[in-house]
Amino acid sequence: MKYLLITLMWAGYCLLHSFLISIRFTNLMARLLKNYYAFFRIFFVSFSIVLLIPLIGRESVIGWKFGSTRRFYLIGYCFSQHALQKNVSTK
Repeated sequence: MKYLLITLMWAGYCLLHSFLISIRFTNLMARLLKNYYAFFRIFFVSFSIVLLIPLIGRESVIGWKFGSTRRFYLIGYCFSQHALQKNVSTK
């Protein structure tokens, strides 16, 4: 049951995150907010971070006991691998 809950939470986060950044929704917000569109981007980033924090902290629910140092190392490693792949694909 714990795994199902975690899976549903991550799926919900991913769906909401993808919807809020989709081209259709972004264009709608640009039309509605006009000169204040930059605030939508700030809201989107803030909202995404606020929703992501509880998900990252859920590893204790399924028995993963990462220390904070390892967690940040893991996040940094993922970003560095993404950057490396991006650099390799552009060459």
